[in-house]
Amino acid sequence: HLLAAMTALSLIGCAGSVRDVKVTKGDPVVQYADQVEIRYLGAGGHLIRRGKDVLLTAPFFSNPSMLEQLLPAKVKPDRIEAGLPNVSDVETVLVGHTHYDHTMDLPYIDKNRAPKAVFYGSQTMKHLLAPAIERPRLVALNDLATSGQGPGEWVYARNRTFRFMPLESDHAPHLAGLKLVSSAKLNADLKTLPTFTRNYPEGEVFAYLIDFLNPDGKIAFRIYYQDTASSPGMGYIPDFDTVDQAPVDVAILCVGSFSQAKNYPEHILQAVKPRFVIAGHWEDFFRSQADPIAVVPLASLDEF
Repeated sequence: HLLAAMTALSLIGCAGSVRDVKVTKGDPVVQYADQVEIRYLGAGGHLIRRGKDVLLTAPFFSNPSMLEQLLPAKVKPDRIEAGLPNVSDVETVLVGHTHYDHTMDLPYIDKNRAPKAVFYGSQTMKHLLAPAIERPRLVALNDLATSGQGPGEWVYARNRTFRFMPLESDHAPHLAGLKLVSSAKLNADLKTLPTFTRNYPEGEVFAYLIDFLNPDGKIAFRIYYQDTASSPGMGYIPDFDTVDQAPVDVAILCVGSFSQAKNYPEHILQAVKPRFVIAGHWEDFFRSQADPIAVVPLASLDEF
C-alpha cells in the first residue's frame, strides 16, 4: 500500500552521516535509538519523525478523479481516515504551495486529526484557509523566505529540537508550458473555500530546508523538501555562515511535471548535493489509494 512506504535514516555525529537506509512496507522497524523516519503518504505528504519530534508536509487523500474535477470539490473523510496515520502529536505542517492536492484536505485534518497543528506556508495559504482554520494556526512565511542569495530566517520548533527555513521556489508547468489550474495569489481572506478544485490558487511557492538538531544546537540531520518541480535558480539553499553549514542527508523531490521544468531534477541535485533522494508526488492522484497504484499521467519514473 502506497501510504505505508517508510524510509528510516539513522544518524551519526553532528554532520548527520547516514549509517543505514531501509525502505519498508508497513510499520517501521526501529533499528537504532536515534533515527529519522520518513513516511510517504502520497502526493506531497510525508510524515517525518525523529524520536518524539515530528512534522508533516501537507498530505492529500481525497484524490478526485478526472471526471470529479468538473464537479464541486468534495473532501472524502473515509479516504483520509484510511490513509493518514496517527498525527495527534504533530505541531508543524509545512505547505509548499496551495493547489487543491496540497490544501483541500487540511481543514478536515485540522479539525479531526491534528488538533495541535500549526500550518506554515505562504500568504496565499493563510488567506485561502482562513474560512476553515483558526487564524492563529495559519502562519505566512513570505517575509522569512530566502531567494538563495542571503539566508532567510529559521523557524524553530517549540522545544528547539528541529527548525526549518522556507526557500523561494516556483511551480513547473503542467503540459506544453501551460498551467492547467490557477496560478493566482491571494491578498485577502476568502469568505468560503473554493468550490472547484481548479479554483484553488497556486500562491507563492516554497521549498523547505529542515534541520533536526542535537541538544547542543548543532545540526544532526538535514532534509531538503520540494512539492513541485522548479525552474533553474529557484528553490536553492543560500550561502550560510559556518555554524549553519551541513550536508543535505536526503532530498525529497517531485516527479509530477518534472519533465516540464528545465533541467530538473539535475539543477537541484547540483545545487543541493544530497546523499539520498526520495521521489515524491509520483503516483496517479486522480485515483483512490485503495486502487492499484499507477504513475501520475505524463510522467516517467524511469526517466526521473
